[in-house]
Amino acid sequence: MSCGRLPEAPILDASRTSTAAQSRLRPAFSASQEHRVLRPHAMIRTLRVENFRGYPEFELGSLQRVNLLVGSNNSGKTSLLEAVELLLAHGDARNIWSSLARRGERVWEDDDRGNSVELDLCRLFHGYELKRGCSFNLRASNDSSEQFLRAELVDTPLDDLTQRELALNAEMPFGGAGLRLSWKGSKAEEEITTIPLSERGGLVFDFIRRRMLRREEPRQSATFVTTSSLSSEEVVSLLSRYVLNPEEGLLLTALRIIERDIERIAPIPSGAGHSPFGNIGGRGGVVIKVRNHQNRLPIGTMGDGIWRLLSLALALIRASNGVLLIDEIDTGLHYTVMEDMWKLVHGTAKRLDIQVLATTHSSDCWKALAATCRDPNISADTTIQHVEKGAKRSRSFAGKEIVIAAERGFEVR
Repeated sequence: MSCGRLPEAPILDASRTSTAAQSRLRPAFSASQEHRVLRPHAMIRTLRVENFRGYPEFELGSLQRVNLLVGSNNSGKTSLLEAVELLLAHGDARNIWSSLARRGERVWEDDDRGNSVELDLCRLFHGYELKRGCSFNLRASNDSSEQFLRAELVDTPLDDLTQRELALNAEMPFGGAGLRLSWKGSKAEEEITTIPLSERGGLVFDFIRRRMLRREEPRQSATFVTTSSLSSEEVVSLLSRYVLNPEEGLLLTALRIIERDIERIAPIPSGAGHSPFGNIGGRGGVVIKVRNHQNRLPIGTMGDGIWRLLSLALALIRASNGVLLIDEIDTGLHYTVMEDMWKLVHGTAKRLDIQVLATTHSSDCWKALAATCRDPNISADTTIQHVEKGAKRSRSFAGKEIVIAAERGFEVR
């Protein structure tokens, strides 16, 4: 089975999938966090991947509480975040869907079958080709425990699938192959599941939807923040949990990095200000109270930087006792606020017992991190991981080395 060309069109047809259903496909913000093997007090120290996306093999080592991945475009930084997300979810199909959907990796051929949604699973395999027996392996470890995920394309007899799993749909019949996922932890029994694939080797939305309808909770201990931050629906949902609670103080601290006069923040009740033309803009649903302004203001008035900091703060709270993955952490932020952003991230991660892995291309971003590492407490908890295309492992810089590199004008990216 070979890969089709990538589409430029959206991967989901809104006429077939409701906003609510699409939001439930984002497991990083809807899942229970009860199933964890690598506890935050024994954080991931080493991550190894084999035959995953652009990597034949690669290792991230010497990881600490806060880790910044740097490197050139297309060096595979985001792929490493996805590997952590998938491994901690035990290979749940919904996390596989999310990984492919974020990149728009849809099966796309000249004979495309109507509005059916089918994602191109081969993109997860090194070489981007699906053959019986091809596999990828993900492994995370620390001093006391290890967990391992193996994904392999296998022949899947009809008898091995339940009728409910088998019924993809008439447009995309079962192709006789499945993705066999085997997860094993040091202190847990092995878990094995098989995901049925279409005859084109695609992951079909109907299979994911059935998981949603069964209300099965993904095994999830990683929160993923993309370059576009959180959607309005995600922000409003999370904000509704935390406003008028102790966590609200953290949210206001984050927003005051940019605007000191913000006094309060609140979600707008569902349906308030509804437009017959749908949601207006991508920053709806949240208002703020600013000192010396009589009326509340839409948060979008303050620009993208405020929204990014709100998303980061909400994600930090959501990731309590887990792992936070942030793609292009500096997106939308001016260099003058990045040092305060890093102090917020480190302080919150330490207080809520979170491990953070983030990516950047920005010199300002890593130099701001270097400035915070002058504090010995932050330095001891921080690494920069240089990811180079074609290399087999990252170059790890500890906190003290990051400070020296910045002071002497060395380039770590």
